[in-house]
Amino acid sequence: MRSDHPASQALATALKQESHIELTQFEAYPGLGVQASADGVDYRLGSRRWVLGDRQPPHKALEWEKNWQDEGAGLVFLASHDELLAVFAIRDAIKATSADALSRLHAMGVGITIASGDNQQAVASVAEELGI
Repeated sequence: MRSDHPASQALATALKQESHIELTQFEAYPGLGVQASADGVDYRLGSRRWVLGDRQPPHKALEWEKNWQDEGAGLVFLASHDELLAVFAIRDAIKATSADALSRLHAMGVGITIASGDNQQAVASVAEELGI
């Protein structure tokens, strides 16, 4: 397995430990996702657009996507060449001390801004939770 992204490393490790499936032909596409083969089947893990292309996910997956994004989660899709297999909701944990630290900085007159490559809804959710 060759990817620096923590999510792809975690999923590949879990797959190998739980199912004893070895991924081959593993290739990372920065900003999009990863692609690998297992037992002769190609899989993609990444953004909905990259993983599914023009295909629409099932209606239930679209509902989950909206709910998870409203809660500030980033979504990662897993599919074989012809089937959506899973949707993962991933959200960064906010440290218990963060809100207090930001409040103290704000009281000192320090302006706080979030710079993130995450989707806008996820960033807005974190900002709201932290009072930014």
